[in-house]
Amino acid sequence: MYVKAARQGLCAQCGRSSTAKFAVEACVHAPGLENINFPGVFVFPKLTICWECGSASGFQIPNEELAELRKHVRSTTDPKNALNSS
Repeated sequence: MYVKAARQGLCAQCGRSSTAKFAVEACVHAPGLENINFPGVFVFPKLTICWECGSASGFQIPNEELAELRKHVRSTTDPKNALNSS
């Protein structure tokens, strides 16, 4: 399948000009067994990918979806570790 990508500027990693922007669909899940029933939050960010080094950048979760994640993680996790766990 061929996907037409929007041409972008320089790669932040290698400095070459072979980058393209893609639409991404991702489902972000909260960590831990206590969140097993949380379906996650779907996000649709734009991602810039370098054709030369493979670096991907620009993944940013929109405010509405970020608020949903914060609300859920804080309500089911120890507040001291909620945003620092990996």
